[in-house]
Amino acid sequence: MDVEIKLHETFIDSNRIFKSEPYEVSETGWGEFEVIIKIYFPPFSGEKPISIYHMLKLYPPENLSKNWPKGKAIQNLFYEELIFSDPTEEFYEVLTNGSSTKDVKPEIPLKSTALVPFSIEAEADEAKSLEKAIATMKKKISEYREKMSNVDKQNSILKQEIATLESNLPSKK
Repeated sequence: MDVEIKLHETFIDSNRIFKSEPYEVSETGWGEFEVIIKIYFPPFSGEKPISIYHMLKLYPPENLSKNWPKGKAIQNLFYEELIFSDPTEEFYEVLTNGSSTKDVKPEIPLKSTALVPFSIEAEADEAKSLEKAIATMKKKISEYREKMSNVDKQNSILKQEIATLESNLPSKK
């Protein structure tokens, strides 16, 4: 699998092509720009190349910039997941069991580390957070529906009172 990484044109050799792992770039710079990452799958996969666009920021987060240690690396991480809906058998084997040239199985680690922030543990935490947010929203929706029902009832009562008052008004002739 080949990976092409297109950096900002101010970098020397801004178009990097990697024929094997690791597919990473280490550079020094400042600012932000869009990086284009093009992934070329092996011919047996039957997959067309895909492009991923990533906004790279070469400075620390604004709330941490004042106390950022000089020389400390800045990590700009983004999780992108590819889903192959109908891979060829050979490509499926490579995706699930690793390549034939390396005995590395693709897997998500159980726990996060400083170098690997994405893990099953992080996914579970995110799922719990989402479940909590969904429960909170359901509760709020229920509360607002109850309030709307009470307002509708009050509105009906007021309309009846207005109708009663209007019917008791002396008629104008």
